[in-house]
Amino acid sequence: MSLLSGLAKLFERVLKTRLSNHLFGKGLIIDEQFGFRPAHSCPQQVLRLVEYVSEGFKIKQKTVAVFFDVAKAFDRVWHAGSALSPLLYSAYTNDLPRPTSAVQLALFADDTALFFRSRTRRSNFRHLPRAIDELGHGSGSGRSRTVMTYACPIFAHATPKALYRLQVIQNKFCRAATDAHWYVRNSILHRDLELPTLPKYMKDASKRFFDIAGSHPNALLRAAVDYQPPPPTHFIRRPRSVLIDPPDALTAAADSLNDVNDTHD
Repeated sequence: MSLLSGLAKLFERVLKTRLSNHLFGKGLIIDEQFGFRPAHSCPQQVLRLVEYVSEGFKIKQKTVAVFFDVAKAFDRVWHAGSALSPLLYSAYTNDLPRPTSAVQLALFADDTALFFRSRTRRSNFRHLPRAIDELGHGSGSGRSRTVMTYACPIFAHATPKALYRLQVIQNKFCRAATDAHWYVRNSILHRDLELPTLPKYMKDASKRFFDIAGSHPNALLRAAVDYQPPPPTHFIRRPRSVLIDPPDALTAAADSLNDVNDTHD
């Protein structure tokens, strides 16, 4: 709801038209941003990624993509029902650095994707971490987070096999980022990087999530989480099941190493 007067709304729309003509007419908004601009849409941006992947199949190249979400994106610009807010946000985030390598960048408002294809996985995992680092440190527009763990309390109860695949991806990025030798265990990498395993991160996030939901002022949300999760061996799993799951082997090994460090400290 906008609290602006009728005259202020009229002025705002005039200003939006002038500012839009200036930003887009002079090419001041990067081409990779498909959000909040004329003749651009989300399906068009998705088409870029789909065609890039399809072209990779033709030339026998593998594509790896990382998806991001800017935390509290619209809290960073004036947005009290303003028609200017989307345009201001595009201008505010326009300092996102383009990758210096052949990694592709795709933006739709605050949704961000980096993708790269190559014949070898080693090449993929060499280029993408560098681009992620550039994206994280080269922009003053906000803090980005990977979507791999976004809203994880909702899907953390998935089968261990499914979560294991995500953990493998994290392990590969850790090894590529540190150039670790083959004999260095993943548990040691997580300890040295002070990086929790994905199951541990998701379990901790789920505990915080359900603690808040259990005392939430909205009765509908309280009712949705008011149940006891079935035993870990039960064939039906529900979101709260993650709270009573035993740690997986990698998490247990990393926790053991951290306990040893704490003892020596």
